[in-house]
Amino acid sequence: MSRHLLLALTLFFVACNKADEAAPEAPEPTSGGEAPAEAPYEPERPADAASRVPADEERARAEEPKPTPPPVVADEPEEESPWGQTKSEQCRPPERPAFSSGAAGAIADGVHAMRAGRDEEAKSHFTRAISLDARAYVAHHNLGVLADRAGRESEALEHYRRARQIAPDYTPSIRGASTIEWRRGSIYDALALVAPLAQQYKTNLDLQALHAEVLVRAGRYDEAWAVGRRALECDERHVPTLKAIIRASLAQGRHDLAESVLTQALAIRET
Repeated sequence: MSRHLLLALTLFFVACNKADEAAPEAPEPTSGGEAPAEAPYEPERPADAASRVPADEERARAEEPKPTPPPVVADEPEEESPWGQTKSEQCRPPERPAFSSGAAGAIADGVHAMRAGRDEEAKSHFTRAISLDARAYVAHHNLGVLADRAGRESEALEHYRRARQIAPDYTPSIRGASTIEWRRGSIYDALALVAPLAQQYKTNLDLQALHAEVLVRAGRYDEAWAVGRRALECDERHVPTLKAIIRASLAQGRHDLAESVLTQALAIRET
């Protein structure tokens, strides 16, 4: 691998990890970072996705490393699929249960305390959020992060499980639990957790990216590529999926392709 590619990859993954507030790639002492209330995600589907086959799509990405978003035409009706759904409907992410503004405020206070290193204070805020609204799954997740950082893995897994009981496709908690499994040396237990949920919630692109990432860790590169391609059909600018494809490319020794995808991902992050 060239020094240029290695340096670019290092900077890219460091920047992504800081932006996502995620744990270091290796070693992985904790399963994730604190999560504030989520902003709605709107997928962006490439204009020619329906006409692409996988080989054509891979070649198109390699030949055009800096794609631009498709133009938006005002008042243009969406193209219907053979099943009667529009493209937006096919790619619409699943809805999660809402929780009260009071609980959201307590979570924000907890995240602020957590980032300042006041873990006990943060724990009390997250506990208060749950008392204000039992649907506050983000509070459960953050309690799991606190427990995992303190080395209490079983407690962390229980909090992640509770978060997923309320919001089954909540990717941070799925990632948290799967990270504990592969940190314990059981990548296949991590895959057994992630794969069924990814199959069930196919329009959750962050979950698809996690699925591809775990497949790469398990050495199942062709499956990782297939998952990544399906996700990119909904949003070819989805950086977590591009990150997973970069990992797959590097694991297979396809450094030129990894560099091409990296160039695309860096261009997206700059827009």
